[in-house]
Amino acid sequence: MMMAGGNKPPDEARIWLLVQIHDLLSAYLLDHCPEEQSWEDFDADIDALRTDVANLRAQHLTQVTSQNAANPSHPGNRV
Repeated sequence: MMMAGGNKPPDEARIWLLVQIHDLLSAYLLDHCPEEQSWEDFDADIDALRTDVANLRAQHLTQVTSQNAANPSHPGNRV
């Protein structure tokens, strides 16, 4: 089974997926939201989802960084 973003380890694939989702939501808002309107006012649901994805990405990166620091010699610590 091919993982998101090619043959990446699960941690890298998850981060890659979260980055792609965040980029797609941002692109939608950039393309469709009038310049004089905030993203939150234009589409509050999409803006909130975009924020949630950014928070998940940050949380996951923090967890991976902590795991890597606790076990720096583990071959899976490539993120």
